[in-house]
Amino acid sequence: MKDSKTGDEWPPKSGKIYLESDRFFDMLFEVSERLSSLNPTLDFSDAVSVIFMSLRKRLKSEPDFFRLSRFPTEYALRRYLWASVLNVGREAKRQSKRSRESSYSGDARDPGYLAEEGSLPSMEELEVLEQLPGDMGRVIWLHVFEEQSFRSIAREMGCSFSKVKRLYDEGVKRLAVLMGETEGPWSD
Repeated sequence: MKDSKTGDEWPPKSGKIYLESDRFFDMLFEVSERLSSLNPTLDFSDAVSVIFMSLRKRLKSEPDFFRLSRFPTEYALRRYLWASVLNVGREAKRQSKRSRESSYSGDARDPGYLAEEGSLPSMEELEVLEQLPGDMGRVIWLHVFEEQSFRSIAREMGCSFSKVKRLYDEGVKRLAVLMGETEGPWSD
């Protein structure tokens, strides 16, 4: 079966071969680099190896981990990797904070480890994006969290600027309803 977004074979016939492919590594590394650029206060240096080893172990017990029902497209896998890399970075920050707190004798409000986490999506936001129909979640993801212009997204998706803008606007309205709020990183 071909991935409707990339045109490549999806899901991969062999999860192990896919995991060890340049294509997968490039995607994982790109996600890690993107998150690093969006939030330099988090440490993503170990994320690539931690996630790779975790998936390698997972594939031993669950060879069809990359199955269609879990990841309908390679783009869905990319969002999964984004959340995984983000979790590794946040965990590294928590561990660093605990380490400093246990050895720190000064002011507990030290701004060095209380820095804002920026505009990174929460797990709740990622789950809600998954609920949006069609390409709405993808457009919001690319525009908000990967900071791509609507024109760039239109080129990538092979559709018009107005369609991308319409998907974004409709998706934002649906997100507000799903999240039960009118504010979020996706609102202008």
